Amino acid sequence: TNTDCGPRCISDNYSLIDANLGVNKANYFIERSQEVDLIVNREHINHELVVRYNNNATNAVGARGLYKSYTRLLIPQESTNVSIKAINSNGDFTNLEFDSVEINNRKEFGFLLEVLPGGSQKIQIVWDLPNDKLKQGGEYKILIRKQAGTDNDGLKVNVVSKDLSLTGKALPVY
Repeated sequence: TNTDCGPRCISDNYSLIDANLGVNKANYFIERSQEVDLIVNREHINHELVVRYNNNATNAVGARGLYKSYTRLLIPQESTNVSIKAINSNGDFTNLEFDSVEINNRKEFGFLLEVLPGGSQKIQIVWDLPNDKLKQGGEYKILIRKQAGTDNDGLKVNVVSKDLSLTGKALPVY
């Protein structure tokens, strides 16, 4: 994808891709949603992506209901400070081990994920994207690619500007 949008424009993107490794049809039972918080300022763009997986399979389905995925996140090559956590319902978290590779002018991070029948999992992924184009004003664009072959994946995008303002008064929140 051509991401060059001009000298005073920053083009951001990400894609989250699940690959079912369970040799089953557990995808049918999975509901996933994403919420991404973007903090845009003069120095960088902070990303916090929270992905929620709900496995609606019942225990009666047995092992066929286990959702086992190798999940990849594709982000711009300039991105830094990546971390991936599994967060429990009580707020405790586990840092997940992940693979990392640079390919085709992007970074890819991959990790294993399992969601038991009737269970849920919350994954938090954070990363930074350096920003040197918005210091004198400009445009910020983001492209979020949807997982192919899935339906009704909720997406919520929150954009907050820390030190950039359209009017010079209030900071925008979208």
